[in-house]
Amino acid sequence: LLQGPGSRYVPLPAPQILHKLVDWLAAIPRQRAQFLLRILAGLNFLYLGVNFKVMQPNLTLGIIDAYQVPLLSSAPEFFVLLMAVVETFTGIFLLMGVLMRPMSIFLLSAFIFFASFLPESFTVHMLFYGIMLTFLFNAAGHWRRPEARDKAAGILIIGGGFAAVRAAMKLEKLRGPYTNIDVTLVTPHSEFLLGPMLPEVVGGSVQPANIVNPIRRILPDSQVIEGQIQAINTEHQTVTIKRTSSAEMDLSYSELILAQQAEPDFNGVAGLAQHGLPINSIGDALYLRQWVLKKLAEAEHLAAGTARQSLLTFAILGGGERGCGTAMEIQRLLLAATSAYPALNEDEFKVVLFENSEDRLQSPPVDLVKTRNQLLARFNIELLNESAIESVTATAIYLNDGSLFPCASTINARLQLPLKLPGDTTRDWLECDNYLRLNGQDHIWLAGDNSGLLKGHYTGHSELYDLGEKAAYNAWANTQQYRLFTYHPQRKWMQTFHMGRYSVGKLGPVVFSGLLAWLVSRVSCLNALPGLERNLRIVIDWILDIPFRNDIAVLTPDRTERLSQAYFHAGDELMREGENGDTAYIIQSGIVSVFKNGEKLSECGRGDILGELALINDAPRTATICCNTEVAVTCLNREQFTELMGGFSLFGEAIQQRTQTYGNKQPLNTKNTA
Repeated sequence: LLQGPGSRYVPLPAPQILHKLVDWLAAIPRQRAQFLLRILAGLNFLYLGVNFKVMQPNLTLGIIDAYQVPLLSSAPEFFVLLMAVVETFTGIFLLMGVLMRPMSIFLLSAFIFFASFLPESFTVHMLFYGIMLTFLFNAAGHWRRPEARDKAAGILIIGGGFAAVRAAMKLEKLRGPYTNIDVTLVTPHSEFLLGPMLPEVVGGSVQPANIVNPIRRILPDSQVIEGQIQAINTEHQTVTIKRTSSAEMDLSYSELILAQQAEPDFNGVAGLAQHGLPINSIGDALYLRQWVLKKLAEAEHLAAGTARQSLLTFAILGGGERGCGTAMEIQRLLLAATSAYPALNEDEFKVVLFENSEDRLQSPPVDLVKTRNQLLARFNIELLNESAIESVTATAIYLNDGSLFPCASTINARLQLPLKLPGDTTRDWLECDNYLRLNGQDHIWLAGDNSGLLKGHYTGHSELYDLGEKAAYNAWANTQQYRLFTYHPQRKWMQTFHMGRYSVGKLGPVVFSGLLAWLVSRVSCLNALPGLERNLRIVIDWILDIPFRNDIAVLTPDRTERLSQAYFHAGDELMREGENGDTAYIIQSGIVSVFKNGEKLSECGRGDILGELALINDAPRTATICCNTEVAVTCLNREQFTELMGGFSLFGEAIQQRTQTYGNKQPLNTKNTA
């Protein structure tokens, strides 16, 4: 009556005279309806226990004798006494609103148990089952919303990976539904990505949508902001972030949890930034899958030789879970595609994995290295040291000994520590105490991949869970002045190194692979992915993966154009002085004027670059650009502009020269301009 039929029903018309009553009933909070339901159910149990079991015990004894009810005791009188106690206290507990969920499970089990022995069907008590399920899901309810009694605080979490999401989930549980504590998560992406399973998208073992989960669904009671941290003001306890729209905003905090993930590493190998294929997102995985199949199609029509060998060779840099998993999945994809490309032979495929054995950020646990290497060798994946690479080109990898091997596909799965702190240019471990508190700071907690307590230890997703939960608890406890708990990295009794179907596991001293390791690895991944729906979808994918070979269909991520274009009319402002800028423009056609402080500096036309100063200096626009004619431009966002500046030296030099030219220009004489 109070809550209506729910969301999935066929609406029926109501007389006009009843509209106000219907609206009033619909406005009653669900928790108040739950409170009334609990009171009625509690009175019912109390009445049954007192009136029938305490006041009329012979009636219950007659029922037991007539139906030969199995007893928990040889004495029927004791059984009746037990039922009287259970029903009476159940009524009292329901009226008080305590132990709701344990009691609902107990009572459901008891009624189903007795229904199986009495001459009645299980559906007789269907209404009762429904009431118990509401207690299981909605608990006790309340007449008025309880007032929060905890101390007001704001806890800010930076990051979007395992540790950050786990920390936010822990905080939602700790603070409860009625709280004065605000939890805010600042993440660069709106989805939580299950990174260890990303290579399986390349191989086609799982569907892309099944390894991502919207963070807002995972954290319904937290504020989620998409953006990147720019600066931390520890004196005023504020953080400056840049939103995806490039607008900056300041967030205050009582406690700050830094839980940034490791980032892609393009440094240290010449040519890797220009020719390495990243594997850091769903888009990267889909593109890499398409790339592999495209290379097979190109090689199919070439005669044996260096060009064909280059197309059929795939090098992966990075020996962590992502690198090893990618190597395995590419090999599986190649073998599965053989029947579709009859001109290709399995012996022609070459997959090489380069790893840095001293990189503790990615290397597998020492106990699992031998078994992992055996699995790689079993699938003809060559394992080499990353230090042997001198440079990478579009068609070959050059080694330090002067040799090279043809390779048209270099995949970069290397990772590096995140920046120490916003504004810092170094990447190193951040030192903290055993409470995960940043050294020298009482309100900043470390739960990221660069936490100093993780140095020298293997860091899998289960370790990051523990780190995130412990940092969350201590941050919350610090706001309420509760006792803090220390964190000590410990070797797990069960460890997994995820490589898809060919994962490696360790249970105590026993290292294993094969089907058991695959199952254990899968279970750990399911625990990592919040949400029943996603878990069911991914289980179905895995079940289908067992009897069938890898699919070679591709969901192409290609866009029609790599760079976006824009069109402006005469008189339009392309940009305004003083505003934040995140885009540079290359003029394709038309004429624009450059104004600074209201004075005209110059005119620009086809081939000129505009707006680059704001991107280079990370500063507001220094001039206003107005269109003299109709203007067409190509747009470069910050990421594209940075990639061009860093990856192509001539472009970078041209930009620097252009910047100096702008700096030397003087305002035009308006008479001469006219």
